[in-house]
Amino acid sequence: MKRMGVMQSRRRWANASSGEGRLPALMLTLLSLLLLLTQRTLANGGPHGEYLSVTDACSICHRSHRNQNPELVYSPEGGNAFCYSCHDGTGASIPPIVSTHSNAAFAERQEASFELLCVQCHEPHGHESNLRSVREWLRVAVSPEVITGPVIFTSRTGSDSFDEMDGSDVDDLCVTCHINSANGGYPMNCHPGGDHTAAGGEDERGNDCTGCHRHDADGDRLTRDGFMPGDE
Repeated sequence: MKRMGVMQSRRRWANASSGEGRLPALMLTLLSLLLLLTQRTLANGGPHGEYLSVTDACSICHRSHRNQNPELVYSPEGGNAFCYSCHDGTGASIPPIVSTHSNAAFAERQEASFELLCVQCHEPHGHESNLRSVREWLRVAVSPEVITGPVIFTSRTGSDSFDEMDGSDVDDLCVTCHINSANGGYPMNCHPGGDHTAAGGEDERGNDCTGCHRHDADGDRLTRDGFMPGDE
């Protein structure tokens, strides 16, 4: 009986060695490789993604053995300061200069003073459809955390842009926070979004808000005036 078992084992090994058992293993290897090649970090229209999962590009921000915080980020800088290490016009090309979304350095502000972290609006690893790595669920407040959305931002003008005329505000990138009472500048005294008519202006819904409200109002990233009214 024991000899028969040994012979059967040898026979199975011989069959596998001759090719009969290779096909499942080969298919598994090919499927694993295909999965690796199709896995990407997402960043539609942004600088942080469209990398294969096997890339070493992650090391631009992350270090396994030289990390400075639980997110494995190598820099000792945290929060917006870490983002500025690239987004100061030298390390990143899109956008070249940014300031945090804030009215702290805007002398003509009419709302309460507020300032956001970059990660409240942006997901560094990207989003499968939203432009510029904009989050689907925006973090209106950090502590305690308050979220709003889901935000759909697939175009700079028209439908699914900054603010549109579809009757819903929670999916609009700008307005979803402006109408939320957890927003640090709430209530918006001028207008909640692109409809300027309440302030004696025009209805700008469906237009590119950044034509007037740039990510850096004065060209100096150190001043906290991102998305405040510009000179246009």
